[in-house]
Amino acid sequence: MIKNFIKKYFKHFTYYYSYLRHRIFVALLLSIIVGLLDSIGLVFFLPLLSLASSETIKDKDAFGNFQFIEEWIIRLGIHPTLGGMLLCIFVVLTLKNIIRFVEGVYSTNNQRDFVVKMRKELVNLFKDYKYAAYTSANSGKVQDTFTTGINQVVSSYRSYFLTLQNLIIVLVYLAVACYSNFKFAILVIVGGVLTNFIFKFIYSQTKAISRKLTRNAHSFQGLIIQSVTFFKYLKATNKIHYFNKRINYLIDTGEKFTRQMGMINTFLISIREPIVLAVLFLVIYLQVTYIGEGLSSILISVMLFYRALNVLMALQTNWNSFMQTIGALENMQDFKAELIINKQHYGKQKFHQFQHCLDLKHVSFKYENGDLILKDINLTIHKNETIAFVGESGSGKTTIVNLIAGLLVPTTGVYKLDDIEIERYDVRQFQNRIGYITQEPIVFDDSLFNNITFWDEPTPENLFRFKKAIEGASIAQFVNELPEKEQTRLGNNGIMVSGGQKQRISIARELYKELDILVMDEATSALDSETEKAIQENIDALKGKYTIIIVAHRLSTIKNADRIVLMEKGNIKDIGDFEALKNRNPYFNRMVSLQEV
Repeated sequence: MIKNFIKKYFKHFTYYYSYLRHRIFVALLLSIIVGLLDSIGLVFFLPLLSLASSETIKDKDAFGNFQFIEEWIIRLGIHPTLGGMLLCIFVVLTLKNIIRFVEGVYSTNNQRDFVVKMRKELVNLFKDYKYAAYTSANSGKVQDTFTTGINQVVSSYRSYFLTLQNLIIVLVYLAVACYSNFKFAILVIVGGVLTNFIFKFIYSQTKAISRKLTRNAHSFQGLIIQSVTFFKYLKATNKIHYFNKRINYLIDTGEKFTRQMGMINTFLISIREPIVLAVLFLVIYLQVTYIGEGLSSILISVMLFYRALNVLMALQTNWNSFMQTIGALENMQDFKAELIINKQHYGKQKFHQFQHCLDLKHVSFKYENGDLILKDINLTIHKNETIAFVGESGSGKTTIVNLIAGLLVPTTGVYKLDDIEIERYDVRQFQNRIGYITQEPIVFDDSLFNNITFWDEPTPENLFRFKKAIEGASIAQFVNELPEKEQTRLGNNGIMVSGGQKQRISIARELYKELDILVMDEATSALDSETEKAIQENIDALKGKYTIIIVAHRLSTIKNADRIVLMEKGNIKDIGDFEALKNRNPYFNRMVSLQEV
């Protein structure tokens, strides 16, 4: 029950606590000390009234209910004179500011550690995100959460703990004020509570705007990603003009929400002092006029409450700032929960090298809440065999390859790797032995050497492996002709090189690794015939050295495959070499005729 209560009413606190643990309480303790020292400093102003007409304190009740403080300073050898009192005030308030400085440094370090831990945790969770879950994720949300979203959560942390610190200082002021003059304290507390109703509506509006702003940011990031990814098409067809209209609309919408929150924040700041003064003056008037106490008897309480109400207004402003980031914080919590729920778990058995065969037995697959994509697949792939998957779009070719590569897990059936169920292995070690080349080559905006070696150090051993890889991919001459050779920067998505060279670079990257399996998913379908033929020769030269798995649209690229798997609507319809399928399968024969292979 206590856990549920904490989760319900302190869910944001528990989120921050999960990163910082006891350090949160140390920071709050420092805030308590600051509040106490400031209150004691104000208490020392009380005897100054008695000193106004003499050099020493003559009134035995000059400290009011805080008479014990006078006893303390006398024991310390400080005489209750004007100079002594001013010295006490100076020492206490100086000490307060030293503690405040320590508190500020400590809070800054906490914020830094919070950011570092949050970023690392998010990156590590994303690393283990199930591929099946990723395929249905909102790319704009993912991008925004990792960039703007994290910065907003940092702001939420700062505002939340400023609110907590303000709350603690207010409570300290109130406790000291109650000890000084209980009746006056109760009246001011009632007044302060009533002012809270002014802010309740504002908070709800701010929270609603924050959530809208977060959703808007996700959409904006999604469009930006697409505009960068599809820039060439958009530019060539002048559709970028219409695309930009959508982006500008989201910019204007986001600006409108930001402006609304800015207006609310400005309003809160501007009404803070008038509300403080209104409450304080009203209580003073009631205390003096109707309760009959003198102004001097409530002086310290007045000073404490003026401070407390100012801090209370700062608290409300900080809380509203926190509300402005609530959408980003909720999104971060939801995204983290989604990553945890969809975290891929790995087996404990180590995988060293592919030895014998990959075996699919009665394997079916579907995405959550979707229809079956693969149906009762039975297939064995032997080591160093070249096997190709063909069939119309949507027949399940890429899905079966993704499953073989360990990106997807069978919904039913068994997938064995060297006679052991793949779930028992740490699949990451298996994937270290896989090379994957897609229709759109993956080229990073970095040097050619870093693209191929994946940022390995240029040691003699790695340079030798690099040379072998570019020779195996038939780009050694191309590299040597580049102005800066292997250190030539390739540009965004390899814009500085042709499609064929990008594909060869992708092949070289995989050859640089110690491979067992090379997967080629429509790897040559976007190339011209001459380039396709050249790369096909590269692939044929690798035949027998690796287990090669090809997803092909062009049948000319798979003529030399050991076996071809013909797929239709998630089923394996036939298996055989090129000539056997051509002779016995009418559907495959028709495909060959249409492509004039």
